Amino acid sequence: MTFFLYLILIGILIGMGLAVEQLLNRIIQQLEAIEQRLASLDGKGPGG
Repeated sequence: MTFFLYLILIGILIGMGLAVEQLLNRIIQQLEAIEQRLASLDGKGPGG
């Protein structure tokens, strides 16, 4: 029984990790888009 409980816990942890990774990717994409907008407003190229 404990073996199956461990498998379930590991599966939940992996699922949470994947969800967090997707959230971080979305946040990073949004930050990059904001940087590009600010750069275009300042008239500077990427990298400042």
